[in-house]
Amino acid sequence: MKLIPPKWSPFLQGLLLFFWLNQPVVFAQGQKQVTLKSGNAAISLADIFKAIRQQTGYTVFYNNLILNDKEKMRVDFNRSDLPTVLNTVLKDKNIEWTFNDTYIILKKKDNAASPSPKQEKLQGRVTDDTGQPLARASVRIKNTTAAALTDANGNFSIALPEPSGILQIGFIGYEPLEVPVNDLRFQDIKLKPSNSGLNEVIVIGYGTTTRRDLTGSVGKANVEDMQKAPVASFDQALAGRIAGMEVSSNDGQPGAASKIVVRGSSVSQDGSPLFVIDGFPIENMDINSINPNDIASLEVLKDASSIAIYGARGANGVIIINTKRGKPGPPRVTYSYALGMQQITKKMEMLSPYEFVKLQLELDSVASTPGTPVNTNARIYLDPAHGITLDSYKNNPGYDWQDLLVRTGLTQSHSLNISAGTADTRYSISGSYYDQKGIIINTGLKRYDGKFTLDQRLNKNLRMGITAGYSNSSSYGTIPAAAASGGVVQGMWQYRPVSGVGNQDLLNEVIDSLALEDFNNGTSTATLGNNLVNPLLQAQNEYRKNINNTGTINAFIEYTFLKKFRLKISGGYNATNLKSETFYNSQTQQGNLFKNKAGAIPNVNGINGTINNQLNSNYLSENILNYKTTIGKKHVIDALAGFTYQYATNNYTGFRSINVPQSTEYLGIKSIGGGTAASPNAGGSRWQLFSFLGRLNYAYEDKYLFTATARSDGSSKFAAGKQWGYFPSGAFAWRFTEESFAAGLRSILNDGKFRASYGSVGNNKVGDFSYLATLAGGTQFGYPFNNSYTRGTVPFGNGNANLTWETTTELDLGLNLSFFNDRISIDADYYNRETKNFLLLVQIPYFAGYSITSFNTQYQNTGEISNKGFELTINTINIKGKDFNWSSSFNISFNKGKIVKFYDGFEVMQTRYDLPGGNSTTGWIAKVDAPISQFYGYKWAGVYQYDDFVKQGNGAYILKNGIPGYSPNIQPGDPKYKDINGDGVVDANDQTTLGSPLPIHTGGFSNNFNYKNFYLNIFLQWSYGNEILNANRMAFASTGSYFPNGNQFAEYANRWTPTNPTNDVPRAMSNNKGDAGSSTPKVTSRYIEDGSFLRLKTISLGYDLPQELIRRAGFKGLRAYVAAQNIFTITKYSGIDPEVSSFRVQNPANAPGNTPGVTATSGTGYTFLQPSSSYSALSGGLDYTAYPRAFTLSFGITATF
Repeated sequence: MKLIPPKWSPFLQGLLLFFWLNQPVVFAQGQKQVTLKSGNAAISLADIFKAIRQQTGYTVFYNNLILNDKEKMRVDFNRSDLPTVLNTVLKDKNIEWTFNDTYIILKKKDNAASPSPKQEKLQGRVTDDTGQPLARASVRIKNTTAAALTDANGNFSIALPEPSGILQIGFIGYEPLEVPVNDLRFQDIKLKPSNSGLNEVIVIGYGTTTRRDLTGSVGKANVEDMQKAPVASFDQALAGRIAGMEVSSNDGQPGAASKIVVRGSSVSQDGSPLFVIDGFPIENMDINSINPNDIASLEVLKDASSIAIYGARGANGVIIINTKRGKPGPPRVTYSYALGMQQITKKMEMLSPYEFVKLQLELDSVASTPGTPVNTNARIYLDPAHGITLDSYKNNPGYDWQDLLVRTGLTQSHSLNISAGTADTRYSISGSYYDQKGIIINTGLKRYDGKFTLDQRLNKNLRMGITAGYSNSSSYGTIPAAAASGGVVQGMWQYRPVSGVGNQDLLNEVIDSLALEDFNNGTSTATLGNNLVNPLLQAQNEYRKNINNTGTINAFIEYTFLKKFRLKISGGYNATNLKSETFYNSQTQQGNLFKNKAGAIPNVNGINGTINNQLNSNYLSENILNYKTTIGKKHVIDALAGFTYQYATNNYTGFRSINVPQSTEYLGIKSIGGGTAASPNAGGSRWQLFSFLGRLNYAYEDKYLFTATARSDGSSKFAAGKQWGYFPSGAFAWRFTEESFAAGLRSILNDGKFRASYGSVGNNKVGDFSYLATLAGGTQFGYPFNNSYTRGTVPFGNGNANLTWETTTELDLGLNLSFFNDRISIDADYYNRETKNFLLLVQIPYFAGYSITSFNTQYQNTGEISNKGFELTINTINIKGKDFNWSSSFNISFNKGKIVKFYDGFEVMQTRYDLPGGNSTTGWIAKVDAPISQFYGYKWAGVYQYDDFVKQGNGAYILKNGIPGYSPNIQPGDPKYKDINGDGVVDANDQTTLGSPLPIHTGGFSNNFNYKNFYLNIFLQWSYGNEILNANRMAFASTGSYFPNGNQFAEYANRWTPTNPTNDVPRAMSNNKGDAGSSTPKVTSRYIEDGSFLRLKTISLGYDLPQELIRRAGFKGLRAYVAAQNIFTITKYSGIDPEVSSFRVQNPANAPGNTPGVTATSGTGYTFLQPSSSYSALSGGLDYTAYPRAFTLSFGITATF
């Protein structure tokens, strides 16, 4: 696809401008000059100093004890040099001045005629709480004129008027500190970040602001608290931290990313936000490519005003991550090490050997008829002649396959950071290693990463910077849910716990002897059944590995000119190489070599392996011009305009090798060269995006704040005439506490601001060429011609030339309050988001001619949705003392999403899912004027009891008149469903909505305690009101024979029997997965469970060793800590964990081979697509054999040299 661009390549434009800016430039070095006329009205010294700063860039630093800056005087300076101005305004004040970098320091003149006694000097160093030096921090002796500023390394030297006193240290954004001057030893002082937040720097699109001046809705994560959690990736610590952002992990699989949703979701295939990493926009980000300890700040842009600067890709929110960079100061080395242990948080209770055998004997009875008794299982498990009866199994421990497959996981991490810098040059080098051995055998994650940053000021107007990073992550091991074929979790639940009379060695045999016996005695079409390979051997022998190599390099050059203009030209390249390897030897289900007497071969591929490679390359060029000025004393203008260009390519290759010789299988994946190559695939795709953007911020009297933003995007993913989208927004903020009517409130309410914003953003997450029809070739599409069979080509995907942008408009109303000198801060937001033309891959009628390919789908602009919500964040400083401090942070988010309308006349959209055994059923429904997603099925009405039947003379049971049924074969003990429409028959017309996987509200509550050198962080997370479809119970607590000879959950021991007429669990049924009316399972309210939970997510306890102790050993800082994750969960959910979603729909734009309509019901990261970007709001809350969540206990140290 050719997007119509300007004639000049933006990269070439930027390159030419770069060389122009780097021509030799001669800068005037003349004196700084000041023009200031007071006229007849005198002006204060403070206003004079402010004018000096605005016109020269020099800040006048002084102590109010030596100079009253409210004193007024008349001045008349016309292009006067700076020394003349200073000498004039300070005349007869006994004050002298000196230049220090960009500061003018005023101090009292020494009286040479009366020399004072020689004063001792106190030297020291001021750093932040991590040990990084703080340059230009103010240091002074309390109640004296002695004052100083720290240098670039944080060092200071100050004269002591007397041997004792109080040292006062202050720095913007940090809590002021007072320390006694006990002696003249070197003072090493650490400042803690201020919790007020009003001066906190907030990163926004293409710039920064302060929380005080923010007009939009932006959430900022407490990165320091996040880094206290013992997790592999930052997303695992992000849940519950920011109001308006729902973060939930799909399961506990090592390396799997979380589902991230900002302010509700569209119904698009891809509901993930846009990530901006160090200025580089990335879609479908590899979460594991970032070391959590490298993150310096993380902001979430939530409202349209904040997001609009990213236009086309901001509809799902924007997450901005900036990583750590070098700081001024001497070389500083920080090393961290952590060792952790992991254990499963919950095991599923299974039937004991006794209850299992009892069930098998019951299935014999169920399958029997008066004329044809069945005793198949009795022969397997009973031998009365040798004293083996049912009671014999009461003391039989059997095999606990969960114990055999689940282990204590281990994690270890090493992290090293080196940084240093001067006023002009700063650099940092970091690297880390992380190794996780999962709680299921043969699963885990390894990651190596490194990063280098350099910031260089070439002269006072020109600076440049570069960031280069590389990561290698490998996630490996058996998959817990392998689509409809089962997986290791299914296997460890399903595999029978006892072998029976034959005493088969279940632990070491490859396949269940019962399945093998049936197969050997079967016909030429016999199979081995579903997942009947020993789960322990399967997990030990199958090889699966995903290797992600991600490299990024960003560079910028920034030129400041005419004092108020700043031009920043940046470019970047990001590449991710993804390699997927699988190998199945003869000890696995997929690679077995069994063959029966009739010649049946259940696995025609034999030993086999697959290798797939994909390279995603992303190029970025950005050119941003900033302008900032102050007009008079009341007007501040901050504007930017820019042009960006992004281009991405995707190339993939892969093949499969089948029937690898068994003699070479010991070589693993390296043996596939000896097999037969099959299923080769290769291809590629590309997209590009041209963008023009602009933003204007205007402030009047620091009281009325206005923001206007606009962006225009041209995307190659749409047809000509549909390529360009325009996304404007506006915002207003009123700081009402600056009004006169609020003056009396300032002792209580020190800051109050009302915000309002409205704007539009877009979404173009479809296939790169979804507007074009595609073709496919293959022998299956061939035809006879000229007495030979000719390979054919057929339509493969139905293009849509009318495809256009999904557009979201949003109204946001916000309130920010700060009480008692920032001891309490409250941020509240109400939003209303309307999404039109939402993009969705939909089924089209078969007569469209695409059914032969099984992909009769098309991307369409399908309808409109609405998301409305409320967010509240409360931060408090509960106790602030000399030795003890306690602060809290609470947030809660409500979101209500609904379908407003569909465009094609229909009002209902169904989503189906598969269960093992080839069973497919509708699980979710989306309909107009209802939540975006709801579970859909039958209302559970209990179990049919004897009272519901008339017993016939032949012993048969027939339902009484007036008792609704769904089959003439219904028997006592069968499941009962509600007759919703009251027609006396239970059928498809009685299906209804059964709840929603979307929560009513989510949130988090964090508490930080500090006592002297100890710190304690406690964090809780919750979700309320969401439902879960527990599909595990369909297979393991429904009929007793979903898997022949398979075990069941312990709850099935309480099933209906003639002597136990329970109304909760239906009776056992022989060789049936559904009920008397259908062998296909039905979704019923019995399987829909409350997924609400409150989790004690993180506890971290640390201790900073005293400076006087560690300095002797050469340390600048030494911290020891212990941290725990997923400590306990309060929930009503009966499954392993309520935070689960094991159904995913891949975005075809990023699936291997760009295969349209690919559906993945497996549930882990073993695809080319990060799970965070494969979430669809239409199909959440499914739990089927998900990887269990782990409790983590970690011990670590952090040392600074």
